[in-house]
Amino acid sequence: MFKDIRATIEIDLKKNKEELWNNLDKDARWGVNKARKSGLRVQISDEGRAWEEFYHIYKETIIRGGIVPKEKEELKSETNKLFLCFCEDKIIAGAAIKIHKDKIELFLNASKKEFLNFQPNNLLYWEIIEWGKQNNYSVFDLGGYQLNTERGDKLYEVNRFKERWGGEIRKYEVSSKNPFYILGRKVIRKFHFVKKIRDKIKLVKYKTNEKYISRVKEEGFFKGVIKGFRKFFRKFIFQRTKIIIFGSDLSKDVIRISPKIEVELKKCGEKEFNNMVFEKYLTSQLIKNRIKKGDECFIYLKDSKIIHYSWLAFKEIDISEVGKNFNLNNDEACIFDCWTLKNFRGNKLYSSMLTEIKNYLKERGYKRVYIYADQNNKDSVKGIERAVFYKEKTIKYFNFLGKKNKKVYD
Repeated sequence: MFKDIRATIEIDLKKNKEELWNNLDKDARWGVNKARKSGLRVQISDEGRAWEEFYHIYKETIIRGGIVPKEKEELKSETNKLFLCFCEDKIIAGAAIKIHKDKIELFLNASKKEFLNFQPNNLLYWEIIEWGKQNNYSVFDLGGYQLNTERGDKLYEVNRFKERWGGEIRKYEVSSKNPFYILGRKVIRKFHFVKKIRDKIKLVKYKTNEKYISRVKEEGFFKGVIKGFRKFFRKFIFQRTKIIIFGSDLSKDVIRISPKIEVELKKCGEKEFNNMVFEKYLTSQLIKNRIKKGDECFIYLKDSKIIHYSWLAFKEIDISEVGKNFNLNNDEACIFDCWTLKNFRGNKLYSSMLTEIKNYLKERGYKRVYIYADQNNKDSVKGIERAVFYKEKTIKYFNFLGKKNKKVYD
């Protein structure tokens, strides 16, 4: 028999809850508290639909890490239990554990990248620790620990995260009759770039095959071909977009529109964003960049949760959809990137916020405010016009065989 070693981190669940909590380092405790303040919650679910949704998150996460994901059938079994982290009613992260006789072992852990700022993984780890303690398991195995990692390596960061939880590193012997298997383990541990190359090759093969499989199974071959052709046509042959720029004169009285529900209006700075949940693409880095540039954000709160936000710019109208911008005068501003939580749409929050921002600008001596929308977004156009904005310019954007043409009409 040929031998090698493997390592993992194990948490002793026989300790009392207070001792387990105190054994966490300050970053782990901070992460758990941050997740709870952000309104995240964890629950256990064995439903097929929950596993299905978690699998999509897992697949995105594992591919982002450069590794080929396991097949869906490998995840769910009678000895696996699924913990899901929710933001409101949306699954944003999950962890699957294997249940052994006297211990539980972390099998999979995945989360949506855009919600990492709210520390869902910290909350998941702690909830699993609590659950294991309550159900009289003696050990929580964190599912592996990579030996000989170096700073800058992804596995080094994974190790650092696992070290936060107050466990001990345990080494086990691995044996096999296959000398190449054992040799491969030793080589990968010594030369990490070998594993990266191997994973890269596997992932390229998987991605190529995955596109074909998903097109055939989920859409049907011909539907997949048609969809692919349309996407290719719009990107490389012909694309047409029509953006309308609306303006409003602030020298006139601002007619306020009240929302249909009771909400709290607030101007939100960078500090206030830390404990709040936003539209998926609104990352912490994007928020920092906008605020650093001088942009401002206004929000509506309902039960301490954001249900609408609108941004305000002062230097230029930057219409990224068509690659066009217009400079603003010192007494002008532009409203952009407005969003309302799906369950609260239809309550005039959008129109109401626009009138609140108009009044805010009027009180500070601004003369004019702009906003823009895609002509095909009928709801957005309707909300803008309700808030007393008028069409001022139309941008017609054409992309034909790579030749881009933007025409602006007054």
